[in-house]
Formats: sequence, structure tokens, C-alpha cells
Amino acid sequence: MAGPEGWLTLAEVAAATRGETCGDPQTPVCGISVHSARVRSGDLFVALRGPRRDGHDFVQAAAAQGAAAALVCRPVEAKIPLVLVPDTTRALLPLGALWRSRFAVRAIGVTGSVGKTTTAQLIKSVLSSTFPVHASAPEWNAELGVPLTLFGLEATHRFVVVELGMRGEGQIRALCEAVRPEIGVVTNVGTAHLELLGSLEAIARAKAELVETLPEDGWAVLNADDPRVRAMGRRTRARVVFYGIEAGEVRAEDIRVEREGVRFVLCTPEGRFPASLPLPGRHFVSNALAGAAVGWVCGVPPEAVVSALRRFRPPRMRLEVWTTPGGVLLVHDAYNASPESLRAAFESVRVLREGRRLVAVLGEMRELGPVRETAHLETGRQCVEEGVTVLVAVGEGGALIARGALEAGMPEERILRVRDAQAAARCTVELVRPGDVVLVKASRAVGLERVAEALGWSG
Repeated sequence: MAGPEGWLTLAEVAAATRGETCGDPQTPVCGISVHSARVRSGDLFVALRGPRRDGHDFVQAAAAQGAAAALVCRPVEAKIPLVLVPDTTRALLPLGALWRSRFAVRAIGVTGSVGKTTTAQLIKSVLSSTFPVHASAPEWNAELGVPLTLFGLEATHRFVVVELGMRGEGQIRALCEAVRPEIGVVTNVGTAHLELLGSLEAIARAKAELVETLPEDGWAVLNADDPRVRAMGRRTRARVVFYGIEAGEVRAEDIRVEREGVRFVLCTPEGRFPASLPLPGRHFVSNALAGAAVGWVCGVPPEAVVSALRRFRPPRMRLEVWTTPGGVLLVHDAYNASPESLRAAFESVRVLREGRRLVAVLGEMRELGPVRETAHLETGRQCVEEGVTVLVAVGEGGALIARGALEAGMPEERILRVRDAQAAARCTVELVRPGDVVLVKASRAVGLERVAEALGWSG
């Protein structure tokens, strides 16, 4: 028997996860947690196995916190009922789907090669101006993060914004089965994941899985400036709204990029409105237009949209601009990297630099497959075109960037090759001067936040 909104029985949990109940199958649970210290009374505690800790060792602690039951993949001693499954991590997505089904909430899925995290957060900001909204934490976009997002749903929420990542064809479709999005946003198709999918056409097919799952009365919100995304309008049965700098029902005019941010005129079917973002980069306008388009679809007043854009702050390590105690202007964009996002970062730095020395601390761009070498060499050439004063090249990818810079004419004495992020942090601290601009960028696995931390950044 189903419980009230937001409540489940162990029998329902077992059916969804193909598990076996050990205890009263009608035991109700009113929430789901994967952290024993954060369990609330009545929660189902999910015992996950991690590289350093095994959640099964904390079932008793979760029970003491008030857990009503636990989901486990091996027998444990506990005074609470259990659901035994083959793999608790694999059980998360169907469990998230079950939990999501309990709420009358409109789901918005966001995907794209570049900018999906910032776009998802902008959508959250726009919708939150008018409605109660729940959203993914940054990068909670795969088999683990998506169900964890769904577990945060409560009866008061009207919308949930879910970032959808992928490592292969079929993954977004599987995530959508749990999320059940009514609105799907696709930002762009780029070279990220080229190593895994082999071609831009394959990446586009994988991203299009989002719009293909939308219902007829849903909305596909598509970037008209990207031809591959624009073509997805023919692959959905949902209604389509296009946004873009060049074209679309929601678009931008009179764009002016300044040190304090970017100003533009927001054009929607409801009129034209002066707008701004406190982010220095023309590429952020596209993210803002996606947020504005979702706001229009969902009935957010234009004035509230403009206000939300003006007050927006980016997620951590995504083009954060910060002045260090030593007077260095840090452009911290070390969460991820691709050729497209690196070009955008250089564009932002161009506005901020104002004739000062530019130190670029750059490392590997991952998952580029067959274009890995050429992309890193091109980045080196970009460093010369942008007038980088000193290049700190980190790791193997950095060595390719250094080679490209050298071939393009950068003097050898202005290129520092270092092995890892720790070495990059040491040499950057030694070479920077007050007034310098320091750009820090690489794929997340390189760990270049250590450079920012060495300069005084604390997040």
C-alpha cells in the first residue's frame, strides 16, 4: 500500500530495487539519506561502499539517529528493518525514480558539453525568484548525483532542476527515466567526451536523448546558436523554444562586456528588458538566455528574471574572479576544461587584464580522444595570441601546451614546465607580482585548485 506524498513502504523500496525485505515490509520511510550523520527520524539509510568507507559499518549509527530502515548489500546486525539488494550503488537510480514519483513537481533536465552547471544554477536562480525550487548541487549529474538530487525533494517544491551528464549513449535516457523531465535544456555540443563517443555527431545523439524523452506537453529549450542543438528541435514531440545570441524567441541584443560583468538587452515574447550578469564574459549571456527562456516557459515575470540574473553568483571554481591578499587578480576556472571553455576563459581575461601581466597556469583537458594533441597544441598557440607573459604548463597535457606555445614564438624562458599541481602552486607563488592576472584552468582531475589555494583563495 502506498503511503502519503513523500512516504514509501519497504515493500515499495524492495520492488523498485529488486531487493528482499528483512523485517516488516509495511515499515514506512519518509526520507532517504546516504550519510549516517545526516539521517533524520524516519529516513531510509542507504549503505554505500566507497573507496575509504563502507556505509554498512554505519547502519547502527544511522539507526541511533532515527533511521526507520536501511538498504544494504550484505547482512548486517541492526535493530531496524533492512532491504537487501545486490548492489546499493546500482539501486540508487531506481530508488531515486521511486522517490521522485511521489511528488507533483515539474522537472527540468539540463545537458550540454559546456556550461550545463552554470546554466542549471542560473535556471534555479530564475525560478527561485517566484517558486520553491530544488536543484542539483554542481556536478551531481550522473548515476550517483542524480538520485541524490531527487532524494532532496520535499512536498513544498514546485520545480526540480537536474543536471544530466553522460559518458556514453543511453546514459541520459536512463537518467531521464528517473527524473521524468517536462522541460529539457540543451546548451551546446562540443568536444568534451570526444574520447568516449568518437565524433561530434555521436555526442549530439547522446545529448538529444533528453529532448526525445520529453512529453508532448513539455518544452525543449534549445540553443539556436549551435546548429547541432538547433537540429534537435526535429527530434522531440515537445514544444520547442529557441534561445540564442544570434536568433531565437529569447535572445540578447546590444551586448557589452565590461570588467564588472556583461550588460545586454533581453528580448522575449513579452518585450525587451535591460539585463546584466556580474560575470565577465560574452559566453555567459548564452547561459543567461537559457535561464530566461525557462523562466518564460514557467511563467516567471520578466522583472523577476532580470533581477535574478543581476544577483547571480557562479558555482565554485567556474571563472571565479578574486583579488588575493597579495594584490593578484585570480581567475579561478579549474573545475573543468575543454577547448571551447578555454577560449571563453581567455575572452573573459581579455576584459579583466587591462594591460597587466598575465600568468596562465594550464593543464590537461581530458576526454578529447583523437583531437587531444592538436587541441593542446592549439591552446599553446592561443597563449601567444593572448599575450601570456608566463605560461606554467602542468603535466603531460601541459607539455603539449608548452610545445604549441614554443612553436608559435613564445620565448623558452617564459615557459615553466612542472610535473603536477603541487609543483605548479609552488612556482606560481614565487613568480607572481602584485597586479598580475593569473588564469588557472585544467580538467578537474589535475587538481589546479591547489594553485588558487596557494595564492590565498579559500573558496
